[in-house]
Amino acid sequence: MGIELICVTVPLPSSKLSPNASRVHYREKASLIKKQREETRLVALEAAYKYDQKEPITSAIVQIIRFNRSIRRTDPDNLIAQLKSTFDGITDAGVWVDDLDVVYLPPIQKKSAANPRVELWIRQSPGDTREMRERYFPGLEIVLDMVQPKLELQNQKPF
Repeated sequence: MGIELICVTVPLPSSKLSPNASRVHYREKASLIKKQREETRLVALEAAYKYDQKEPITSAIVQIIRFNRSIRRTDPDNLIAQLKSTFDGITDAGVWVDDLDVVYLPPIQKKSAANPRVELWIRQSPGDTREMRERYFPGLEIVLDMVQPKLELQNQKPF
């Protein structure tokens, strides 16, 4: 079966990678994304070696724990968006096959002034995420199949 659990610990992402950071020059943001992705790739490779990971996780569940410098909290949606390049770095390291089939649990935020960081606890999902969706939201695919053609027709241009 392989590993039960793997932890990838990365530095706090730059606030400039937040979706709310609107005044960041695109070159500066691109540089931050590239740096965060590469640093995460290296840390994830080290974690995969440490946890003796033999093959990539095909369908993952991720628990994000952010240790802030203060008690100030970040909006959970923004935190996940700030970590996009981190998730790409984990994909680059081969910890999981693709971040397409990853389920993100609601982030936990704690205070650690001495060691601010983000811990990503990753485990193999007990089933395929599509199977889980069907189990917990039965019939959702049928509803989406009924709605999708209508949306596509609404978005079509007349010419």
